Amino acid sequence: MKVWERPFVQLFAVFLLLGLFAWWTFQTVSLPPVLRDLFEEDSAIATAATPPTEEERFQQELSRLPAPPENHAPEVVALLQRLRNLPPPPYLLQVARQRDLAVRQGENAPAWNPAELAAEAESKAAFLAAWEPFLSGPPVEWEKYPDSARLFRGNLLTLIEIPDGGKILDELFLDPDFQLIKKLQGLGTLRFGSLSSWSLTDTVMLSKLLLDKNESFQGSDDLLRRTVTSFPLPPSVDDLRSGLRVDRSLFLSAAEYFEGLPPSTSAQLGLTGFLAEPQDAGWFLGRLPKPDLDVIGLAAHLRQASQQISSLEQKTFLPYQAWRQWLAGNPAQGLPVILADSLRGIEEFETTRTRHQLTRAFLKAALAFREAGLDASRRTPDPARPGQFLQVETSDGKTVISTSWQPDPSTEPPSFTLWPATESP
Repeated sequence: MKVWERPFVQLFAVFLLLGLFAWWTFQTVSLPPVLRDLFEEDSAIATAATPPTEEERFQQELSRLPAPPENHAPEVVALLQRLRNLPPPPYLLQVARQRDLAVRQGENAPAWNPAELAAEAESKAAFLAAWEPFLSGPPVEWEKYPDSARLFRGNLLTLIEIPDGGKILDELFLDPDFQLIKKLQGLGTLRFGSLSSWSLTDTVMLSKLLLDKNESFQGSDDLLRRTVTSFPLPPSVDDLRSGLRVDRSLFLSAAEYFEGLPPSTSAQLGLTGFLAEPQDAGWFLGRLPKPDLDVIGLAAHLRQASQQISSLEQKTFLPYQAWRQWLAGNPAQGLPVILADSLRGIEEFETTRTRHQLTRAFLKAALAFREAGLDASRRTPDPARPGQFLQVETSDGKTVISTSWQPDPSTEPPSFTLWPATESP
């Protein structure tokens, strides 16, 4: 047997290695502070010598920008404070939410136990209670507080999401009193962005969201009666006019912020800092005349666009037939891209308004059916077909209320499904 193969020699080698490692560790930890600082300084120099990536440089510059103004309406200040004061979810609820997130696509999440369901209901109730004073309070002066308009237009989906892993609360849109929809009418008219909160919060899109969520009804007679009474009015030209004024105020607020930044700041950096969302900033950047614009050029562009928003507002004072003719033509003609690409809400105004009137009529016909029967519901006037009535048919335990009005030949006429009544809660 060779010497190094003997067990005693191998054991000795192991102890020797452990001893050397312990000595090195002791020497490293017990180095004089001067030498340790020297080593750390060398490490910092080596790290600094590595050039940062383009994204890292952008984030460093972004962190040095002054924060955009936060002069909010009193109602918004109080709402944000209440949301910040919400207690954190209990541990068992956090675990349940994390468990759902860990479920692979295509698999079913495990059922929640009664304690988890109770904690979720309590968390939801606390969140809705934090919103209630804002929803039932006076209208917000959005034009006077463009920072609040920017917050709600750019972050509505975040604001109505229960914090710490909760879900977006459809209850805020489906509430029978429709307080949130009413609160946001007139928040804006121009439709910015794509698949973002900005694209969902103009007056016409809010109406479309409301209609999409009220294509059927399944509930008690009391709930239906409350829904009919509280259903918001259709968007009006006054709403468009108010929204344009808020949009103009928002443009001017942005221009003022950009003018206060160092003149060499790029438009991309300034927009990202102002909107706090790179994707939203990218949408606006794609509609600027020069992608490499600085913030001073961007501010000038926004101030010019704000004047053209005022011209759009003047269009809302046209007589009805002239207004229809302008909409049927090319309302984007002569506008810069940032405005020309934002007119979908104005262009969809007439169709959405008629759909909104129909949904209100559908709900009234549904209530007439519940209270007085089929013949009474068939006597509900069709707002899209003056002189005609809505069509009401029953089959397979449900009632379908419809119109023959067809806004688009490629789509079916709007309809509404009423399901059998349920007991009041």
